[in-house]
Amino acid sequence: MKTMAVYLVSKFPFDPPTEQFIVNELPTLTKKFDDIYFLSTARRIDKSSVQNLEQYGDKIKYQKAKRLPVWLECVLGTVANVIVNKYFYKDLHLIRKKNPKNFFALAKATASFYIQSYSYYFELKGWLKSAEFEKYDRISIHSQWNNALIGTNQMFSRYLKKRFPKSVIVSTSKSHAKGDSQIASSPAYHPGITFINKYIDKLLPIGENELNYLSECGFEKSKMHVCRLGVPGVGLTSIQNHTALYIDKPFFEIVSCSTINSNKRVWRIADALSLINDRPIKWTHFGGSDDSTYAELFQICKNELPENICWNLAGTTENASILNYYSQNSPDLFIIVSMTEGVPVAIMEAFSCGIPAIATDVGGNKEIVKSGENGFLIDADFSDSDLSSLILKLASSDKSEYLNMKQNAFDTWDTKYNAFKNYDILVNDIWGQMEI
Repeated sequence: MKTMAVYLVSKFPFDPPTEQFIVNELPTLTKKFDDIYFLSTARRIDKSSVQNLEQYGDKIKYQKAKRLPVWLECVLGTVANVIVNKYFYKDLHLIRKKNPKNFFALAKATASFYIQSYSYYFELKGWLKSAEFEKYDRISIHSQWNNALIGTNQMFSRYLKKRFPKSVIVSTSKSHAKGDSQIASSPAYHPGITFINKYIDKLLPIGENELNYLSECGFEKSKMHVCRLGVPGVGLTSIQNHTALYIDKPFFEIVSCSTINSNKRVWRIADALSLINDRPIKWTHFGGSDDSTYAELFQICKNELPENICWNLAGTTENASILNYYSQNSPDLFIIVSMTEGVPVAIMEAFSCGIPAIATDVGGNKEIVKSGENGFLIDADFSDSDLSSLILKLASSDKSEYLNMKQNAFDTWDTKYNAFKNYDILVNDIWGQMEI
């Protein structure tokens, strides 16, 4: 039996560290599937920068979609999908019934969903003809995001099932945060829901919070299964490892890791640290930005942080280098203060090294951070003094209490976010569907 997995992604393996969590899935995927294809759909991709996948030989192949001009995508998508697509009108009927006050905004989002989904599908049709699907007995079409990519996923699957009726073809998709559509609506709504419910084989929310949100949107519970993300960790296995990692330093060390943008609000960490002037603190932030926000943050740190705060904006950094820094330097605290989140991989990475976390109480953060056990949750609209007080609380805790928090952080990773365990579940979930 010959098997293939097709992954619809944003950029991976281009522009690393974009979608870096996929790297953690590859060891399991390559054991189960004979060939794995990554189809990258983002309009702006640096094709000269590619994740190193040499260890997997010719098992992994990848291609960037040839995007048409935006105006042409809109014309083709409108004609082919909005005008003649019955599911678009079913969605409109659902919106009118569930949320008539937001009808026009949600109708616009739904039209955009179908137009973009078809555009991706149309532009990847050339690849469809060259992939030699007839060689495979089992084919998995998996979208890494539950946005327009899941619509493309359904179109792929329908096409293949008609073209190759003797093959087993399964359609699955991950869902990270609010259906990855980021639509603010009450009651909850996801574009394309009637289409997705009809054709998806398995929808995989990354946490309980996302599962509940998708259920509220109206996705069929029988087709959903929580499939958590995970990270490999750095090889720690016991409390002795964490005790050894405790370094009695002359300063309290904080790390953070994210893109610098309006959602991640990294400058709020700097604002909180600016209130602490009587304790030596070292803060390192890993991650850059696509605009001027990095330079703005640099100026905030330069102008507002007192002399007792040693800070370093490390910029975009390879994932392996970040984990190496964590394991070698044993930071005391990880901070993430986003306005919205799924279940952050950055917290999983910190926990895999036994680093407690402070996180805003948004999205799936509450699933991983338990206040007083492995860190602390803070309100999304926290004040600078709220965050600075929590930092000082952790910095002032006694050694035994702090080591217990480190162990709890590690245990949380090992039991719920260990990549080797979780991606076995993911692949087996997909594989189980293929055995039907």
